[in-house]
Amino acid sequence: MANWSGLTLTRKGELLHAKVEINLCKLHLTKIKLGSGVLEDGQQLETLTDLIRPRQTVGIGSVIDNKDGTVTVEGIITNTDLETGYTVTEMGLFANDPDDGEILYAITRDAHPDYLPAKGGATIVSQEFNLSIGITNAAN
Repeated sequence: MANWSGLTLTRKGELLHAKVEINLCKLHLTKIKLGSGVLEDGQQLETLTDLIRPRQTVGIGSVIDNKDGTVTVEGIITNTDLETGYTVTEMGLFANDPDDGEILYAITRDAHPDYLPAKGGATIVSQEFNLSIGITNAAN
């Protein structure tokens, strides 16, 4: 699961980020979701409010301030409670907005996704991962 292509802020994520920038609130990340959805023609990541096909919620283990304008979000993907395996094509990062409640803050896609098998098979998956987040006004 190492083929993620950079996080894209959703429209609600952009609004929340603006609130954080002008000190109306702090950024409080709540969870990560993994899914197996595929963008349809005309659909844009920025307009999504949830994953296209959510399959699994991953708790955030920690958020580390790297003291350089970035943070690292840590979580653990496991299949120990997964009833049905799936191809992991999308990952969303959720946050609390003081006005809208929990929102899809940012999302990323995997162009070459891996399959996460269901529990009870020959393969037990438990993989720690890190999301590094830095917000800039650069094009990419």
